[in-house]
Amino acid sequence: MAIEWPAGLPAEPAREGFGYNLGKNGEESRTDDGPPKGRRTSTLAVDKVRLQFRWTVTQYKDVFLPWIRDDLADGAKRFDWHDGLLDTDHQARIVGGRGGVSVRPGPGAKLTVSFELDLIDAVA
Repeated sequence: MAIEWPAGLPAEPAREGFGYNLGKNGEESRTDDGPPKGRRTSTLAVDKVRLQFRWTVTQYKDVFLPWIRDDLADGAKRFDWHDGLLDTDHQARIVGGRGGVSVRPGPGAKLTVSFELDLIDAVA
């Protein structure tokens, strides 16, 4: 059974801190003469996306923390994530698990929660 994004949390990240890193699935090797030779190293390139959310303390404490701890086994398991910007569905995993999540106060009474996802494959 697929793990879903928690119902009590907004799924749309803030625009600040949002960004993609396309996965690498090739290498180049230098040659004695001529241009470098390129080759594929894998048929799967894992893309990464940086996300930043603004949640209340209650949303973070009562929804996000139990979800990452219990449902995701401290962030080790994959879950279904919808990318609202590109309108695509992915299997995702939090990079670094629970330890990859950064939390800081603000703005106002909210918390800024940041983490990076590995986008494993398109579910579409």
